[in-house]
Order: sequence, then structure tokens, then C-alpha cells
Amino acid sequence: MSPLLSIRDLSLTLYSHQGKDKKEILHHISLEIFSGQTVALVGESGSGKSMLGLSILGLLPKSLHASYKGQILFKGSDLLTCAKSTLYNVRGRHIGMIFQEPSSALNPLKSLKTALQEVLLLHRNQELRHPQDLEAAMFDVLDKVGFSHAKHKLDAYPHQLSGGQKQRLMIAMALSGKPDLLIADEPTTALDVTLQKELLLRLKHIQETQGMSMLFISHNLPLVRHISHYIGILKEGHLVEQGQPHKILTAPQDPYTKKLWSSIPKRWVSDQVLGQIHEPDASKALLHVKDLEVTLKNNKILHSINFQVQAGQTVSVVGESGSGKSTLALAIAQLIPYSGKVLFQDKILASLRGEPLRQERRHFQMIFQDLFSALNPRMSVGESLMEGMRNYKLWSLEERKIRIQNILSQVELAQDTVYRYPHQLSGGQRQRICIARSLLLEPKLLILDEPTSALDVTVQKEILQLLVALQERIFLGYIVITHDLKVVESIAHHVIVLKSGRMVEQGSTMEILKNPKDPYTQSLMESARWAM
Repeated sequence: MSPLLSIRDLSLTLYSHQGKDKKEILHHISLEIFSGQTVALVGESGSGKSMLGLSILGLLPKSLHASYKGQILFKGSDLLTCAKSTLYNVRGRHIGMIFQEPSSALNPLKSLKTALQEVLLLHRNQELRHPQDLEAAMFDVLDKVGFSHAKHKLDAYPHQLSGGQKQRLMIAMALSGKPDLLIADEPTTALDVTLQKELLLRLKHIQETQGMSMLFISHNLPLVRHISHYIGILKEGHLVEQGQPHKILTAPQDPYTKKLWSSIPKRWVSDQVLGQIHEPDASKALLHVKDLEVTLKNNKILHSINFQVQAGQTVSVVGESGSGKSTLALAIAQLIPYSGKVLFQDKILASLRGEPLRQERRHFQMIFQDLFSALNPRMSVGESLMEGMRNYKLWSLEERKIRIQNILSQVELAQDTVYRYPHQLSGGQRQRICIARSLLLEPKLLILDEPTSALDVTVQKEILQLLVALQERIFLGYIVITHDLKVVESIAHHVIVLKSGRMVEQGSTMEILKNPKDPYTQSLMESARWAM
């Protein structure tokens, strides 16, 4: 039986505009995918996973001046040397792709209905000549990916959709052409555990019922075992190990694969050191949230939220997509209107305006979920890191440069990163820059909205350990909003569970993880254990 896709001794080199400099991205990659098979490609940020996926469909920008050696054979035809018209017909119709970042992959000027119908007509215009057939096909594919209340969202634009809805739309668009092969580039990275499990099981069901093959690109080694028939491990453009899941997961041979397994987060904070935190004293609280409620466009998003954060404590807020986690973070950061009280260092933040509030902001920093929007595309990394210190007139120019060098070392980024721009960074690198930028101002409270969602396990471990080390050294308080229960277990002291804007349960981390009381928390923990 011949493979559907055969990658043979593939190497990729990128050249500078004048051809003087070059960078080797992929080195002699050989991989096969058979009909009905799911192959998982696992590796760290910057290992070349996405580059390989984009190369299959010839989607690398011309500005990268890519040069290939080897072959990418699809049904016997070499996609590297075939005519552009042939490659155009293959894209979408025979090979579909779910891109890593739906926010940037979706056209902001096209509604859900327009975007989906455009893809359907492009690839299946012969069978969808009548409007009723087109509408039926549209609802069919939305139903397959579990897009609930689709009729009410047809006219919605990407910015009006939740993260989970945008991801479902991306998957629906990729499946619209009924492809033989689906390339899924980190399709569930930024989703909560219940959505992760549901979407992965739906993809697996679609793959099995339609006989579709899948190349599943991920940095999450434990997750891919549930859906893959074969796993390849990529490190710095080299395929260092490949084989059946049980072999890779139970008896890895390469040191790098072993390192990936050993990097899965463990509990790194000490509950004994923070004994006083288990008996919260409101008078000593760094942050105290009292009866906080948020109403946007006559729709109540948050209902009577109460909790506190003490110096040296990590409070984690967990819940499904749309539960109000990010809204809570924005309200605490004074970025949206709310009712109730937010006291920071005994100051009522809502009473501060203008310069007093700006000065207070230095002490509570927020790391945003959307890394593309968080970094100014017109500013280099060095300029972004320098901006906060310059605005607050902190330290001399030379001291600022030294602090930037030190923070880049702490988050394990090369010193020459300061000369690069956001579009030249991987998702993991952008995440580390955002964390570094916040830490440069030496805040007392960090609000982290999905701080490790775009990071592979080894970098995730390094970032989490860095956060713990900083907390132990300077007694930082953290509010960590996450859907990853591994992150909660590793660094949180206290957990708040949100559902539809309401606190359904809160308590110590081990109490919530090991003995949840609320049925919703129990289902959340069950989904989390499946993904771990």
C-alpha cells in the first residue's frame, strides 16, 4: 500500500534578500502518512513543525526566499515541482489546513457565513449549485465541529466570536472541501480542557468516518497519544525519533524525547511556606476583590465575585471558554467598567484617575492572552522592552539595557532578539517577551491570562519555574488565568472555578484538584485528566 503523502529527505533553507545569509530550517526529513492514518509531529517552539506543514502546501511567503531539497509526494505528484495550477487545486480540496492562530488566519472583514460559504463554493461548486444545498452543507460542517447556535452567529465577525468558536470555524473551513489530508497546526492550544477533549474527539471521529488522513502538529506530547497512530519528534529541524505511540511514550530512545517527558509540570510551590495564606487575613491582602460584577451591553458577565490575593500567593482562575475569566482579569486591571470594589494595597482602584492610576499600574501588570495584539508590530523587541521603563522614568539608559539583557537571559532568549520584530518571533518567543516586559517594571502583582498556552512543555516548565523563583525571591502575587490544569497543579496555592460568570467553587489547589465538590468542577477535572 503506497502512502498518501511521502516526505523524502526534505531540507529547507531560508536565504536573506541578497542571498548573503542563510538559515537551515529542516534537515533531511523523511515521513510517510497513509490513508486514514493520523501522524503527530511533536516538538518545541521553533523546531520547524509549522514550517514543514506550510511547506507541504507551498504557503511560505516569497520574502523568505525558501530553497528546498528532497521531495513532497502527494498521491505520487511532487508538490515542490508541480505547476502552480496543480498546487492551487490541491489546496483546500485535497489537503486542508487548520492554522495555528485563528485570530490572524480569519479575515476580520468577513462574517462567519461569508467566510464559510466562500470556501464551500470554491471547492464544491459543482455539487452546491442551489442556495439550499449550499446552506445545508454549511450547517452540516458546522454541526460536525460542534458549533452550537450557529444560526444566531451567521452574521458574526471574528472579533465577535469566542476563542472556541473561532477555532471551530477554522476547522469547519478546513473540512469544507472534504480533503484527503488535514494538516492541523496546534488546533487546540489556546482552548480550555473540555473544549480540547471535545474538539479532538470530533476530529478523530471525522477522520475515522471519512477515512481522512491527518498530520497533527503539537507541542503537547501527552495529548497526541489519544488520536495518533504514529508520532514523529522534531528538534531544531531534525526528526530525531519516530514510531508507534506506545513505543514513543513508554520507551523513548532519544535523549530529547526523554527531556520532553521529564518537562511535564510538577508541583513546584510549597504550601508549608505559605501557611498563613490558608487562613486569609483581609488586612494583609495585596489585592481584595469585593462583590465585583461586570455588565456589558445589558448582559451581566460576572456575578458577585469575591476573593483576595496575598503577597507571595498564586490564585488560579479556571473555567471553560466564555466563563468570564479574561473579563475578570480586565476588570481587576481597570480596563473595563465594573461595580463592586477592587482594593490593591488598601487603595480603592476605581477612585484613582489619570496620573495616580497610571503610577499605580506599574505595580500590577497584566500579560494578555492574544500575543499578536499585545506586541506593537511596528516596534522591535528592544523598543517594546524599553518602553515601560522609559514611560515611568525608571533607571538610567545603561541600567535599562543591562536589565533587558538580564531578563532575556532569564526567559532564555538570545540577546540579539532585541533587534527582531513580533512577526519574526514564534508563538513561544512572543509569550516570553510579554512576560519579560511585565517583569522589567518589578510589579507586586502579575495578572497572567493564559501565560503558557502557546508554549511547548520544556519552555513551559522553564517559565513556570521562573515565575515560582521570582515569587519566592521578591514575594510576588499572581493571578493566573488558565485552562491548563497542569499549570494550576504546578504553581497555584488557591483555585477559583468560574462557570457562566459565577464562582461555583474555590479552595486550596489540592482540595479542588483531588476532591472537587461541585458537579461542574468534577467534569472539568475529568477532562483535564484526559489531556494530561
